Amino acid sequence: MYPGLRHTESLQRGTGFVSKTQRYHLVPVGFAVFTVIFLVVGAGGPLRILYPTVSVLAGLLLFTKNKPAYVGFVIWMWLLSAFVRRLVDQQAGFQEPSPILLAPYLVTAISGLAVVTRLRSFGLARNIPFVLSLSAILYGTAVGITKFSLIQMLPAIINWLVPVLFAFLLVESHHQYAEIRHSITMSFLYGTMLMGAYAVYQFFIFPPWDRLWLQNMKTTTFGSPEAMQIRAFSTMNAPVVFGLTMMCTLIVVLGTTGKIKFIAGACGLAGLVLSLNRSAWLGFAVGAFFVVWQMALRDKLRIITGFLVCALISPVILLVPGTNELLADKVESFGNISSDVSFQARLEGYMGAFTKLSEEPFGEGVGSPELAHKTLENDDAIGPHDSLILELLYSLGWLGTICYLIAISLILFQGFSNSSVGGPFETSMRAIMIAFIAQCLLNDIVYGGVGLIFWIGAGMHLSAIANAKVTSQHARESRKYDLLIDQSLQLPNGVRY
Repeated sequence: MYPGLRHTESLQRGTGFVSKTQRYHLVPVGFAVFTVIFLVVGAGGPLRILYPTVSVLAGLLLFTKNKPAYVGFVIWMWLLSAFVRRLVDQQAGFQEPSPILLAPYLVTAISGLAVVTRLRSFGLARNIPFVLSLSAILYGTAVGITKFSLIQMLPAIINWLVPVLFAFLLVESHHQYAEIRHSITMSFLYGTMLMGAYAVYQFFIFPPWDRLWLQNMKTTTFGSPEAMQIRAFSTMNAPVVFGLTMMCTLIVVLGTTGKIKFIAGACGLAGLVLSLNRSAWLGFAVGAFFVVWQMALRDKLRIITGFLVCALISPVILLVPGTNELLADKVESFGNISSDVSFQARLEGYMGAFTKLSEEPFGEGVGSPELAHKTLENDDAIGPHDSLILELLYSLGWLGTICYLIAISLILFQGFSNSSVGGPFETSMRAIMIAFIAQCLLNDIVYGGVGLIFWIGAGMHLSAIANAKVTSQHARESRKYDLLIDQSLQLPNGVRY
């Protein structure tokens, strides 16, 4: 599940053997092979338990031995676990809930060990956003306990915590910033290519494992369970989640170099379009514009060229009879908001929610959007995770919401005040945050898998700033040391020794 192995750096000079550090990059590859073998031999049933168990063991090993490999492993677990679940259900029968879907949460939760080992670093200025966000989540949890049982709240608590904890690990691992940046870039690059290509295959072929899962989910928000009548969700478990993920990975891909980015970008653009997710389209447009606006002229030309090449390749896949009608309906809805059912439902939902929240200033606690405000199947009303603002107010109350928003604002402020830090990747991380903020009224951007990507953008940006400060400090100390050496070697007559 981790193709970002750098072969050029994996061989020790003069030995031909994989180095001890690089050897740990083979752990995710071994886990992928392990999974494939069980699926090939038809042992989907045992894999339901072995998949999360072995993934946690692999995650613990990588966390303690190689943080960059661990970061890549976490990303791939989120990208592929829902797909593995569907393949297992095809072999062993549909099961809801599936233990396989616990795997990405458990592997990511390992990053919480960094809080224990680096507790003192919470006092540093760079970690103030984490103190505020975790305090807000703790407050929302305390309020929720007065209304719901801890068991009921546990899934929501995990969905709130894991993105923040993972971002904290990224910041505290700033001394390995270059390696982690490479790991994320490679994961996003190959992930975009794989998920985009599978989204195209899924839309036009619609394989039986996806059909089985969708029929058991009993929802029409994905479209009909037939080829060319669905919204592509690729290897993930919803068109919205897939679209938002592709939105972010594409922003990173367009800033990379190499010919493979054109293939990945074309696949990703096709997948993004076939998700029929207007909010992801909007976010990608905002994020891509921000990237181009922020970069130097040479980088702008490179990114614009890459985007145009990808945009020219991807429509070839989409120009198929039946596809253009679906796209035309979605595009037309942008200019006809007044008759848009989704828009009207959101507007009514906001009015009703703010009326209720005015009577509950302390909020209803973490988990309340799902436990107390979950919509019925195929209901057009605004859902529990259809808005960041409502998610925050229901879960954290006005006080917790203010703390959480201040945390996000501090990260964004540092993003703009340190815009000179780094290159295309760092600009892409800021663009990811901007793309998500642009749709905070349309989606919950800080919760679960989607929230993980938002917090990856935030964490890597803060990590880049911390790494730049340390590097600058070391450079100053090195120059000072060299000056002292020069002075100590200076002879009295002015002749150097």
